[in-house]
Amino acid sequence: MTTQPSFDPSEHVEAEHQPTLVVMESMNNEAFYVDDPLDVEFLRLADKFQLKASKIAVEHAGDK
Repeated sequence: MTTQPSFDPSEHVEAEHQPTLVVMESMNNEAFYVDDPLDVEFLRLADKFQLKASKIAVEHAGDK
């Protein structure tokens, strides 16, 4: 008979995340404190996409 290790909930407490300041260049450098690391990554990617979209729009403004 094998024994399973006991479960200690104190070992499985999720680490608290510090709020992260995210600066949105595409929004005139507006800054937000964000708690969720996934939201931080999402906002950073969204900012990059918006900057790229604006650049493409300017490059093709005269195209018809």
